[in-house]
Amino acid sequence: MKKIIKNKVYDTNTATYISSYCYKPEDRLYGYDEDLYRKRTGEYFLFCDGGPGSRYSREYGDSSREGLAIIKPLTYDEAKEWAEEHLPAETYESEFGVVVEDESVVRVYAYIPAALNDKIEVERSKQGVSKSDVIIRALEKYFK
Repeated sequence: MKKIIKNKVYDTNTATYISSYCYKPEDRLYGYDEDLYRKRTGEYFLFCDGGPGSRYSREYGDSSREGLAIIKPLTYDEAKEWAEEHLPAETYESEFGVVVEDESVVRVYAYIPAALNDKIEVERSKQGVSKSDVIIRALEKYFK
């Protein structure tokens, strides 16, 4: 699915799929799926698809409802919150970094060129570590 929201393109075919959450009650009418994606720019979004009785539905006609498939942009913090609730710890940490219960660690937000982000993603995959670990290792080498 491809959607433009606030002049930004969200496309499930070009974004990186992270993981899914499926709510499947006995009555499929109320079921829904949420798929977490990350764009090349690092932005996150959910692709949500629900039945007529789910949270992803709308009214049409005279008191009828239909299920919807929508894209919902997420901030970084919203994506982390969703992941904390729905993903296993290993999947969460592979995407957002190892959770460190150390108050001496500081979170830093930075904008980097897309080409550099792609290189970091390749290294992350090769090394089997988080993006944060790749960046920390590179910075430690740089500041030696």
